[in-house]
Amino acid sequence: MVERFPAEAILSLFKFASAWELLEHESRRWLDEMMLDSNDNNAPQQLKDNAAAVRQYLGLDHNGPITPLLHRKFASRFDQYLLENTAPSKNIAPVFAEFKQWLVTIYKAVDQSGCPITSDLRDWYVRALSLGDPEKVVIVPDKASSRNHVPPALPTPQAAREKPANQILYFADSKQRGCGATVRLETGEPCWLSIAQSGVLVKKSRFGILGATLYNEKTVYTNSLRGIALAYLFPEKRFPDGVMDHNLRSFLNAILHCHSASEVCKTLNEAIETAEKKAGCPLKELSMYDFPSWAWPPSST
Repeated sequence: MVERFPAEAILSLFKFASAWELLEHESRRWLDEMMLDSNDNNAPQQLKDNAAAVRQYLGLDHNGPITPLLHRKFASRFDQYLLENTAPSKNIAPVFAEFKQWLVTIYKAVDQSGCPITSDLRDWYVRALSLGDPEKVVIVPDKASSRNHVPPALPTPQAAREKPANQILYFADSKQRGCGATVRLETGEPCWLSIAQSGVLVKKSRFGILGATLYNEKTVYTNSLRGIALAYLFPEKRFPDGVMDHNLRSFLNAILHCHSASEVCKTLNEAIETAEKKAGCPLKELSMYDFPSWAWPPSST
């Protein structure tokens, strides 16, 4: 039976749920409603085609139910669609595009209502909306997707010598857009950084929904000290000029010096110990002039 969700329950989701909880719930509700509507004799042909594409992708018979496992498969592959701008088939790509628009519409309605939205959801929506182009989706069958496929070697010695640089896909540093960044590392792995009152969170993810946690610290003092350590270890400025928050500067700059997600994890979690070992003394004994000027307090520059 299709779940008809009242507006109050949707507002509650936006107030308390994580991004993944909302994605999983709304994908289930959206799929069930779409499949039900497609059975109507007067349903538009595009709706029927989308339902057929979903059945084919999930391996369903015409009247077969979508099990919880298949709902999760759809939600997980949709997250990959946002992450990589890829779809497993040409037929399912417009389905993902419509579901994304559904989420955008709901978010805008809740945002315009003035009801509270969790920082996790707000951050994810801003990043999801700013990236990806449905007109440029690449078709990559699941068996060859980047999650379980090793790319072939580069074709020429010259190309092999070229080292891809880390790329900032997104950054924000304001009350309206939040504080954080998304980086594509040299390995092609995504790295998602969020800095909020609740702490600093870094994940191997593009939108912070799925993916391994690389760093998670809620203590303000520890994050501040770690930011100081990172500034000491990586004085070369690689972040854009628009970044003003000092923790965002330090953490993003350090990430931009890392080659892989595993290196990000090690660098951030061991920053204080590594910096004090390099300095030969506790960080508090260092002079302001031991740090790059971009890490100085505003009154000192």
